[in-house]
Amino acid sequence: MISKLIGGACVVAATSKIGYKKADQYEKRLKDLKSFESALWLLKSEMEFSMPVLKDAFLICSSLVQKNIGDILLSVSNKLNDGTDIVTAWCNAIDEGEHSLNNEDILIIKEFANALGTSDLKLQIENIENTVTRLKIRQQHAVENYKKYCKMCKTLGVTSGILIVTLFI
Repeated sequence: MISKLIGGACVVAATSKIGYKKADQYEKRLKDLKSFESALWLLKSEMEFSMPVLKDAFLICSSLVQKNIGDILLSVSNKLNDGTDIVTAWCNAIDEGEHSLNNEDILIIKEFANALGTSDLKLQIENIENTVTRLKIRQQHAVENYKKYCKMCKTLGVTSGILIVTLFI
């Protein structure tokens, strides 16, 4: 009897952990979108006021944002130091970086690099502003998904564990 209780508790704990882990993905995506938005605003400020070389702007911004997004910006800066073009450096850093973004988010972020470094300052700043606007729309979707699915994932994890235990007892 005690072994059944311990086994049942382990099953409920495992399914609950799966549900909570899935719910965390929604929260991490939202944080990553906000962090990318902050990084782009910082990049815009650096470009407008300091006007550093692009690789230096990425290096400066990398230390001012959330760690995983900062690591992506640092990777871009390092790739630019190695002589890689901006589009390749940006896309590779996004692909190699650790983030919780979905494919649509990544597409928007990768499209950002297409006009980066190829035009005058005014057009680059407009590109940043357009990308931020698109990311804000994605953030609204992420908030809706978070509200809609976060609690459901947690509840589903716990209740599915209870259901499994109930079926096997």
